[in-house]
Amino acid sequence: KNADLRRDIMDNYHRNAVFRQNSLNISGNSGSHRYFLGFGYDDNASNVIGNSNNRFTLTLKDTWTNANGKLEFSNAVFLTSSNNRSTTSLPQGNAYASLRDEQGNPMELDRNLSRRFKASVADQGLLDWAFIPLNEIGMFDNHTANTDWRINSNLSYNIADGLKASVLYQYWNNSGYTRDRSPVESYHTRDMINMFTQRDAEGNLFRPIPVGDILETSSRSAYSHHLRTQLTYSKSFGQDHRLHAIGGYEIKNMEGLSSSSFFYGYRDDLGISSTMDFVTQWPRFQNPGQRATIRSGIGHSGNIDRFISYFLNAGYAFKNKYDLTLSARKDQSNLFGVETNQRGVPLWSAGMGWTINQENFASSPNFPYLKLRTTFGYNGNVDRSLTSSITARYQNSLPFSFIPALPIATITNPPNPDLRWERIKVFNLGLDFETSNGLMAGSLEWFNKEGIDLIGSFPVPAYTGMTTFRGNFANTLARGFDLNISANIGKSEFKWRPNFFWSNVKEKVTKYEAPTLTSLLINSLFTPEPLPVEGRPLFSVFSYPWGGLNPDNGNPRGFLDGELSESYFQIMNNTMPEDLVFHGSARPTHFGAFRNDFFYRGFSLSVNVAYRMGYYYRRNSINYFTLLRGEIGHGDYHDRWQNPGDEAHTQIPSRPATADLNRNNFFSASAALVEKGDHIRLQDVRVSYAIDKTQLNFLPFKRLEIYAYANNLAMIWKASDDPLDPDFRTARPLRTLALGLRADF
Repeated sequence: KNADLRRDIMDNYHRNAVFRQNSLNISGNSGSHRYFLGFGYDDNASNVIGNSNNRFTLTLKDTWTNANGKLEFSNAVFLTSSNNRSTTSLPQGNAYASLRDEQGNPMELDRNLSRRFKASVADQGLLDWAFIPLNEIGMFDNHTANTDWRINSNLSYNIADGLKASVLYQYWNNSGYTRDRSPVESYHTRDMINMFTQRDAEGNLFRPIPVGDILETSSRSAYSHHLRTQLTYSKSFGQDHRLHAIGGYEIKNMEGLSSSSFFYGYRDDLGISSTMDFVTQWPRFQNPGQRATIRSGIGHSGNIDRFISYFLNAGYAFKNKYDLTLSARKDQSNLFGVETNQRGVPLWSAGMGWTINQENFASSPNFPYLKLRTTFGYNGNVDRSLTSSITARYQNSLPFSFIPALPIATITNPPNPDLRWERIKVFNLGLDFETSNGLMAGSLEWFNKEGIDLIGSFPVPAYTGMTTFRGNFANTLARGFDLNISANIGKSEFKWRPNFFWSNVKEKVTKYEAPTLTSLLINSLFTPEPLPVEGRPLFSVFSYPWGGLNPDNGNPRGFLDGELSESYFQIMNNTMPEDLVFHGSARPTHFGAFRNDFFYRGFSLSVNVAYRMGYYYRRNSINYFTLLRGEIGHGDYHDRWQNPGDEAHTQIPSRPATADLNRNNFFSASAALVEKGDHIRLQDVRVSYAIDKTQLNFLPFKRLEIYAYANNLAMIWKASDDPLDPDFRTARPLRTLALGLRADF
């Protein structure tokens, strides 16, 4: 009864993560020449034994200006090289399993096959089929390396007073590879070899996958060219007028390639592998009726993305009281329709500002700073996985296909000449304020956002050759506000700086061009794509109406034709979308934080409390269908209905005599398991102490700071009685603690 896989993993696999960060910066300025050189090196040990990563960064900036200051030329190089090494993989299994026996010896963990089957074939010449996780700590040899570098060049010339022409160019290159070696001693490799082991006519074993390591490799590379030309104008006219404008043209081309492959029977000491047959369909040893080819892992992919944009931004200020702003751009992409007006979309915004305290009626020094501002315009967005032309992914047929390794093409994008840019129509109205003595400051902003031609996936009839279609399918409306209030309390040795943040957003779908199915609505919580319903939030929580437990047998009950029923198949197939229970948004509608910073001499303390309100989620519960097949259970099993009267204090159904998939599916999607996600948490705390040369003039540096930072500390309050975190349903939020020393020379 003391078995706990999670505890065993913590005791045997986890350790305190250690992050070591080092940096060195050198800069100089001789008037006509400025330079900056920066180095960084991070060497980190993760919280899993045997896993680590490191990163090297280099930054070089060099700027030259001619004698009269009209011509300026600059170059910048940014290089990042990272390596990730992994030798240990965390095991997965039944929560009530153990990794060690009572004597502390490593134990076998069930995986894929039953122990009874493995024992029945143990003397037939196969490799050991036992999975003993503790024996595999530090066994793997997985390495991922990535190199990313950018070169930025900028040439600018001051044509006239306030007018400057610039040409900017960027070259970007990214390359990397992954090399994962699973030694023959690992369960993964032994399992693969055993699964494909065959027996000939004389009863002798032979192995299509030879005994040896399995090596999986992949490589990737990408580059881009980005050119931008622009004119900048900035000038003041007298004391009352100020004008700033920038306009130009930019073009970008990005291309990428990647490839991958598997090698079997690999020997790392010799760097050799075996020739393989990836075409023959072999019977599986544990199930001869199932045939499959050996995975080759061979894959190739590439992409080309081209982009053109014209842009203009301008701002005008009058007497530091009135502001006018205008921005416009036209973006064009090779992804959209054949029509010119589909390839490109004009985007623009206009704004006004009024600094009220600059008016004569507000000239009193005690009048607070007040600025009223508003903007209106259109933003655009593009889904780079789509194109207006028909596109297909070429590949070999899957290992279980009737004709394996057959070149096939799978349509990824059907022809869609009407594909359009997503557009967001935005209207903002804001007020910035600050008291004359600086005691309090803040801002309040109201917004209205209309999503037009949003891109997403929706179901289509299977006779079309596809089950989903991705394109422009919905419009949305979102309204809300953002409030930020800060204070500056105390001007002596003790200071308190409270900051309060509050955001509210309410959204709804105003147009949806596809039919809505009950089953899709129920399962939309577990898919990354939203399933819109007109009049509801884009991400919503729906469930089957809950009729409680049957007091006689503890069965869950729903409603069929308005009456209580236990006919689960009919309930799920006859409940219409409008009959589902709508609980609310799946995303918070109110969220923010309350941060308090305290200062006393060289000490500082920052405490941040975050909150998320106004949303719902569906929690997990006991799954009797899998439980009765011997799979993992759930703690709700102990709270199940067992005797008449239990329905008064529990909503967990009784254990059925046989596995009933429909019963389980209904209960899992019923209103009984929907909870409010509202909560308040202690997000992070930072403590520090700093000294500088003004305090101790003999110090060899300007300033020294010692600090400690902790994140994801505790849940202060939540609306649900569910023991799990509303935002972290499968694992606890990673709690981090960092200690640091920072010196400025």
